[in-house]
Amino acid sequence: KQGGGETVEKDEMNIDSADFNADRYVTNLLQYKSLEELVQRGNAMVSEIKSLDSDMQMLVYENYNKFISATDTIRAMKHRVEGMEGQMEQLEKTFGQISSVSDGVNSSFSTRRSQLEKLNGVKKNLAKLQFLMQLPSRLQQCVNDGHYELAVKCYRKARRMLSAVAHVASFEGITSESATIMR
Repeated sequence: KQGGGETVEKDEMNIDSADFNADRYVTNLLQYKSLEELVQRGNAMVSEIKSLDSDMQMLVYENYNKFISATDTIRAMKHRVEGMEGQMEQLEKTFGQISSVSDGVNSSFSTRRSQLEKLNGVKKNLAKLQFLMQLPSRLQQCVNDGHYELAVKCYRKARRMLSAVAHVASFEGITSESATIMR
């Protein structure tokens, strides 16, 4: 094997090798084989050729069917994609319209939203004012019913509000009347 002579000769004599040498193979067969062995080898080769030819035809047929199937699949996918492009464009337009309408609604509600927030602030102030206006009668009712803890709680809550509006003359009467009841 070092010189490679045997390996080269064996590869040249092997029909399945890439280095196969047909002339050398035939010369070797004619030189060392009898007529009967040559006929047997010829028949065996014809049988092998037919088998290989049949295998090759089968492979070609199978690959052709796969190719046709792949072509049909690609054609079907192309039609689906073409249909989807139109749908995607329509969807994009629809989303644009929705976005425009949403922006319009948000802008119209933003002015109303600020008005609602102002009204909500006014409502809270009115509720506080109503609480302060009812404070003397509520405190008197709690004292009469013996609910002293509730009276103290209401008065503490009202004291912070009364101190905030102490400069307004109309609340001076509420402040003094509430203080008298709490004493």
